[in-house]
Amino acid sequence: MNKIKYLIQNSPWLIAVTYVVLGFLWIQFSDQWVLNIFDDPETITAIQSQKGWFFVSISGLLIFLLTKVSNNLLGDVIDDLTHSNKKFKATIENAPVGIAHHKPDENWMEINKTLCDLLGYSREELLQLDFHDFIHPDDIDQGREMDRKLIHGEIERFTLEKRYIRKDGSQFIGKVHKSAVFNSTELPLYLVVVLEDITEKKEQEIKLQKSLEGKEILLSEIHHRVRNNLAMISAFFDLESMHINNSELDTIFKKHKARIKCLAIIHNSFSDNFDSADIQFDSLVKELTDHIHTEFFDHLVDSTYRINTSPVELNINLAIPVCLIITEIFINADLQENKNVTSPLFELTLNQKSDEITVVISDVGNSLLNIKGIENPDNLSYTIIDALLSKISSSLVTEASENTRKITFSFKQQNVRGPGSSIV
Repeated sequence: MNKIKYLIQNSPWLIAVTYVVLGFLWIQFSDQWVLNIFDDPETITAIQSQKGWFFVSISGLLIFLLTKVSNNLLGDVIDDLTHSNKKFKATIENAPVGIAHHKPDENWMEINKTLCDLLGYSREELLQLDFHDFIHPDDIDQGREMDRKLIHGEIERFTLEKRYIRKDGSQFIGKVHKSAVFNSTELPLYLVVVLEDITEKKEQEIKLQKSLEGKEILLSEIHHRVRNNLAMISAFFDLESMHINNSELDTIFKKHKARIKCLAIIHNSFSDNFDSADIQFDSLVKELTDHIHTEFFDHLVDSTYRINTSPVELNINLAIPVCLIITEIFINADLQENKNVTSPLFELTLNQKSDEITVVISDVGNSLLNIKGIENPDNLSYTIIDALLSKISSSLVTEASENTRKITFSFKQQNVRGPGSSIV
């Protein structure tokens, strides 16, 4: 395209220079040739006259050929431009959005068929209208202010949502995109307008928003009822324990309350996040361990616990069995056999390597963990832990020495489907 443009711009010079060079060569060498061949003046004069006519004829033919080539080239370029212009106009005319050009003074220059259809006017009618004839009065000032910024070069383009009024009086919400075209001296020539009807899209957004709000209200109500029910079950155990004088039953009620509290803590963590089925597991374990320590070990002198963990996110259906396993291990501590133990220290470590998470629970120097209890098939905690371990495809590894006991289990990070707390 650049070569064609160069040839068009310089074709007059090329023709003129070619003519001058050929004319100079002809005059310079043809006269010398005639003088060398002929001596008779009359013959020389006749030859010179014939040579002049020959030169004029050849020059005319040369100019004709050069001009014809130049005109053919110009004709091809004009045809290409005409064809491209027709394609461009057809594209604009049949575009699925309204497209128009208007001058800085808001006088229309071009309007496509889609824009006419959007507003309900014919092209001739729309060309005679001003902005206030089809833009909602409350929205027109903002649009004109943005136009002013475009015209003064303060912004390159903008997008606005405005209300438009059709010829029949009905309204629609339109999203308008505008930019400005400037000449070589940076003066604005016209503004390019692209308008699309987004009424249906806005209605769908409103319906979706209402649906989401309704679901959030429903979920909040469900979470509220679950919390109330868990609290009520725990209260029933408290009431029952108040009417009996049996230390064994009291211990059983206390363990059941710990299991219920474990589920309540998990549920609270889950209910705080509507957007994901994952729970911040490290924070959940810290809260759970803190509660168990307060309920079961706080009466021991200087009892402490330590948690070593990095941030871990876990699917809700995986977090439930894991937390219940941790709860069962802790509530089976050998407190009855260690009444005189002072300064007990429990430690819980959470390690994640790739997609595998390892939980290590140990007591340091006091041997409070009841490994025998959770390894006894006749023990309820054994039944619960065994069922939950099968759900996460894991198993317990226990180690015991004279002063230290350690319980370890590992599981894969995964999305577990179904009820995560099922032990059946």
